[in-house]
Amino acid sequence: MSKSIWTVSLLLFSGLVQAERLQTNDFAFGMPLQVDGDGAIYTLAVPGEVYRHSWDASLADLRVFNSHGEEVPHLLQSSATVQQLAGQSYEPPLYPLPTQSNRPLTEEVHVAIGKNGTLIDFYGGELPLPGAGEGEYYLIDATAAGGAIESMRLHWPAGDETLMTQISLSGSDDLNHWQPIVEKYTIARLRHQGFKLEQESVPLPGRRMKYYRIHWPPGGRGVALDKVELLLQSQYELMPSEMTTLSAQGESAGPGDYRFDLGGHFPVSRLQLVMPQRNTVVQARLFSRGSDEEPWQLRHSGLFYDLDLEGGRLRSGELQLPPLRHGQWRVEVEQRGGGLGSGTPQLQLGWYPQRLLFIARGEMPFTLAFGRYGLGAEKLAIDPLLKSIERDPARRGGIKPASAGALFDLGGAGRLDMPPSPLPWQQWLLWLILLLGVALLGMMAHSLYKQMQRQS
Repeated sequence: MSKSIWTVSLLLFSGLVQAERLQTNDFAFGMPLQVDGDGAIYTLAVPGEVYRHSWDASLADLRVFNSHGEEVPHLLQSSATVQQLAGQSYEPPLYPLPTQSNRPLTEEVHVAIGKNGTLIDFYGGELPLPGAGEGEYYLIDATAAGGAIESMRLHWPAGDETLMTQISLSGSDDLNHWQPIVEKYTIARLRHQGFKLEQESVPLPGRRMKYYRIHWPPGGRGVALDKVELLLQSQYELMPSEMTTLSAQGESAGPGDYRFDLGGHFPVSRLQLVMPQRNTVVQARLFSRGSDEEPWQLRHSGLFYDLDLEGGRLRSGELQLPPLRHGQWRVEVEQRGGGLGSGTPQLQLGWYPQRLLFIARGEMPFTLAFGRYGLGAEKLAIDPLLKSIERDPARRGGIKPASAGALFDLGGAGRLDMPPSPLPWQQWLLWLILLLGVALLGMMAHSLYKQMQRQS
């Protein structure tokens, strides 16, 4: 009798363990993962559909399964680790060139070049170096930059507090053959009534040339440069960024109040406010929140602008934010000066997808499953191993790329909803075991009592 009781108890606890094992149909949606079948570890950028349909903002309800429905180890790498946003900067030598009729007098300039292309001797003959003015040239020696250039930042004296002009930029590898890089680009430094508007950097994504030449177009106002600073591209491989443009859902709480819905838990880190028409300058505040139940949180307050200037465009730069997994955004525009005028603004939001790494245990095909109410992240002992492999350049080559296919239903969208309160079967199980134990003790006591009677 006691053997039967323990058998029943073990079967019930075995059912409890089996019930906790996740299956693909326990999740709302899935995506097939395509791999070549030759690797042990694969990686891919987390698809946008995962951010859009996951229940948990941190993607804790994400799992990877093989063809037999077995869960395989995986690791989500944060977008901040992947981005390596802080690029190195380099200050190259800067040489003003004497000019005449808006052309550099190269025949009056002595230049000596070392074996690696560096300028080791430079002077302008008997001609005096000019001050800032029309047609001024500057030569930049970028031979020692050591990498591709992301942008060039110009520095001029602090006394020039009000400046708005255009520059042109050319590049060369031998000082003889020059090619235009930027025909006209607006730089500015404006301050008025406590507001500050600055545009001092020229974007040069991926450029790598030995020498650069700055000058002002004919008729333009020049400025004496103190130095230039080159921002180099990061040496790490960057995940490709994503960007989406949202239209305002109208003015919600009054004039100048605009709402935007991203529709997912995307890790937004870049933001740009798009004006409904050019030549607009407004003071605005930016808010975000995760859901209707949460309060609005202030993210930025400042000046936004979009101006036409002598054929060029002066626009407020992108805002850089720490990754925010908020789907609802709000812009409040002050109505002084007419606000935005007619039309409604747009909001451009950008993010860097996280990287998913998983071990290809078992047989293909593999399935990426996500979307389950109340499911938390699991910590695996394999996580430190995957992190160490990913960070080691010598072993990183062993991680092979994977890709995700089209979204399909697994258990359906109902998996995202709170399930009805389950029957308290675990409590019933404990009471049943307790009652069976009491019955067993009673039977043992009864048997012992009968034996004592027979002996007496």
